[in-house]
Amino acid sequence: MFIAESDGKAIGTVSYQMLSEGKAEINGIIVRPEFRGQGIAQKSMDFILNQTNGIPHVIAYVHPKNMGAIKLYWSKGLAIIGFENDHYGDGEPRLVMERE
Repeated sequence: MFIAESDGKAIGTVSYQMLSEGKAEINGIIVRPEFRGQGIAQKSMDFILNQTNGIPHVIAYVHPKNMGAIKLYWSKGLAIIGFENDHYGDGEPRLVMERE
């Protein structure tokens, strides 16, 4: 997990984890509401993609109603490759997005 800062103040977080050799999962990008719309999520996503450069598969599980995340991931080269019910055990569906 990494913290996005502005003037020494935490304004968001970004995290990913290695699942196996050659596969990483984006766990989330969070930006405080008052800092949204300033490109912070874009920069955070660029950071993750830079950190995972050379890793063949980068995946994310996204709620189908989270259009902001879907658009962000899509704009950075992740495509929808599947659908899972209850991936996190919360009873909610998730789109599976992946960059190859």
